[in-house]
Amino acid sequence: MNPTDIKNRTLLSEFLGVSYATLRKYLTQPPVIIDHTIPLTPKGRLLFARAWLIRFSIRKRNTQLGHRIVYQAKQASLGYAHKAIYAQLLESYKPTATAHGFVKGRGIASNASQHLGKKTILACDIKDFFESITVDQVERVFIDCGFLPGASADLAKLCTLDGHLVQGYVTSPMIANMVATQIDADLSALASATDTDYTRYADDMTFSSNATIPDIEQVREIVERHGFELNNHKTRLMFRGEKQYVTGLTVFDATLARAPRRFKQRIRLLLYYMGKYGKISFQLKKMGYNREDYETNLETQSKVDFEIVGEDKRLKGWIDFINSVEPNRAAVYYKQYNSLKE
Repeated sequence: MNPTDIKNRTLLSEFLGVSYATLRKYLTQPPVIIDHTIPLTPKGRLLFARAWLIRFSIRKRNTQLGHRIVYQAKQASLGYAHKAIYAQLLESYKPTATAHGFVKGRGIASNASQHLGKKTILACDIKDFFESITVDQVERVFIDCGFLPGASADLAKLCTLDGHLVQGYVTSPMIANMVATQIDADLSALASATDTDYTRYADDMTFSSNATIPDIEQVREIVERHGFELNNHKTRLMFRGEKQYVTGLTVFDATLARAPRRFKQRIRLLLYYMGKYGKISFQLKKMGYNREDYETNLETQSKVDFEIVGEDKRLKGWIDFINSVEPNRAAVYYKQYNSLKE
């Protein structure tokens, strides 16, 4: 179904793969939201069954910046609708050369690689990036994709909460990138005027140059003109010879972005001790149990096994991350990881 074919909500419901009654419910009734910490009492189970969305509060890496609020579709029909919308947006979206977040084939490594070995790096962050994007801006995205005004308004309502984008919806990252297309164009023009490279990974904007870097107030003026605000706590000016990080990767090397040394050291230490003692014995030492506790007490065994599984998943995830940045180094870690014994 082409966007221009969707002339009423009956056709929109068919496009989204949900019933007309379900679509009408999502468009006309207040959303039912529960926190993921809800106690599973009889009342809690009833609320959980009725909920449309689950709200998560995730502590940010910098604890001084508080928590990130993320929403997940609880009802399958809402999830199906979001996936159908995402698939349609994917056909329409043409990412700018400067956007590296949530773009197929790009990521933190491709973003950082644009700023290798530079004399000066300016890193900025857009405050509350997703939440600053309004339902009207989202509606404009759908109109630009060819949807009629009525369908665009309904789709924008499905993709927002309380009048703005939220984190957690599968549609939010792509919509945010589409809304940010013009700000990317204006910041790229500013960068070109000063012989500077510019990239954006979601809300992280980076400028780098061996000559003159744009003034932060010039950046601020463009950001605010487009309805956003800079997060002053995350603005950093980094010079050659000092530590230079772009989306969490070091860029001092002129040929390759690298994962931080302390992160790789953590992996090496885990691999060393798990290889030396075995996964079980290493975890017993960490938790203060002995082998007899583990072999004779089922409760202790359950606790230890739970921690072993969790740590194993974390370690594998860390190595997978290294593989996305430094595949040659990750190959060494994979070999050690695959040789670990219980």
